[in-house]
Amino acid sequence: MRSAATGPVTFAEWKPLIDEIIGETFMPSARLFELAAAVPAAHHIVEVGSYCGKSALTMAAGARSGRGAHVYCVDTWGLPFAPVNPYNVPHNLGYLLMQAEALGLAAQVTPIRMYSAEAAKVRDVGPAGDDLGGWNIGLLFIDAAHFRADLESDMAAWLPHVAPGGHVLFHDYHYPLSPDVAEVIDEWWAAVENHGYYGYWEKVGTIEPPESTWTIEFRRAACAS
Repeated sequence: MRSAATGPVTFAEWKPLIDEIIGETFMPSARLFELAAAVPAAHHIVEVGSYCGKSALTMAAGARSGRGAHVYCVDTWGLPFAPVNPYNVPHNLGYLLMQAEALGLAAQVTPIRMYSAEAAKVRDVGPAGDDLGGWNIGLLFIDAAHFRADLESDMAAWLPHVAPGGHVLFHDYHYPLSPDVAEVIDEWWAAVENHGYYGYWEKVGTIEPPESTWTIEFRRAACAS
């Protein structure tokens, strides 16, 4: 893998490097890069479900080219009792770390090998010894287990931590092999419109094939519109 030059670069300059990263192919790369670049350094970028790190490193590249927010990758990577499949094995964490180093992004990314709901409770999420008082998320990308109970748990754990003005993206919305994703998100959105569930939100839109496998994006509003 070619190493990226130091200093800020555009998405067009990053794209050939991103395309070489091992990981999921149909990611909303340009949008993730753009949103990550806009996240203030005092806020966090969190990915729930990182696999080998393609989307996480895309966001890290955007953050480094923008305002410098740090990226946290939450995944079980083969922890006991987690589902056994090719996405959830220990060596995928090794791929993420190796690729981060090769791209010069190792200092921009922190893997958190924990179950999602437990990671959401972590308070010390800054550099070693810095207690930031919990998560203050400017960009959240959820792409973990796609079953109803798992997605509902991830949403309950993480959405309250998204700061006003922050964005959340859900991958594989309306993906034929993962019908629970659209069902859960549509039900949540209906509750948001009626009650302000997990805060007040605005629907930004969807990113469709061939740019991504149906990713849907929301923005957290400061109050009801």
